[in-house]
Amino acid sequence: MKLSRIPGPLALAAFAASMAAGCGQALVPGTTYDGPLITIGGTIGPPGGLEDARDRNGAAPVRNPLVTLLWTDPLQRQPDVPAPPWTLGSTVDRENNTFTIEVFRPPPASALVDVAAPSGEVSTLALAEIVMIDDADGDGTFRVDGPRAAIVAPDLYLAGSVSVLVYVARPYPTPQVESPVAPDGIIGFQTLRYRCVGQVAARIEQTPPSTIDLIVQTSIDFPELRDCRRTHSP
Repeated sequence: MKLSRIPGPLALAAFAASMAAGCGQALVPGTTYDGPLITIGGTIGPPGGLEDARDRNGAAPVRNPLVTLLWTDPLQRQPDVPAPPWTLGSTVDRENNTFTIEVFRPPPASALVDVAAPSGEVSTLALAEIVMIDDADGDGTFRVDGPRAAIVAPDLYLAGSVSVLVYVARPYPTPQVESPVAPDGIIGFQTLRYRCVGQVAARIEQTPPSTIDLIVQTSIDFPELRDCRRTHSP
């Protein structure tokens, strides 16, 4: 069985401590929590697609596939925020074309955005694209640049999902307010899928976090798979 694993919070606690010492700013590692706040898993398709994928130079098979998150503003007002490596842990099973990702911390404060409902009421939340990258430099994360979230060398996008991860920090004050991004009444993490009619989101569906599909589509720019709520379009 071919497994690629990024260390979870236990292995990264020392890294977080060293960062805190070097920067003069405390970092709370994922071990602050008893377990993951949410575990996401599913399949990688098409079968064998990951084995056929090549690195950024097209010269060799990818060596370090990593499932991670790209926090993004659904209304395109502020820069994307790649998930820090100490906030999650993931496993890629190449033989069975499956993956899991455990999220141990809420999104960074820089990823939280205010989203207004048609009524004018405001909710604070964060939305993340679930992505697989070739972590070519082995640092457990990646960097992006530009309006299409182009991934910075030496890493490479390997796959994306039509489903997203949403974290609601502050719901709308009034129950039953119609949100353009997430269902009302849930605080914390949830996995969602936007059902589209053309380029318009007709409805929002909650998706079991254990049934997420990643579609292999190697790219420098963010691999867009949805017809609507495409947060990285210029």
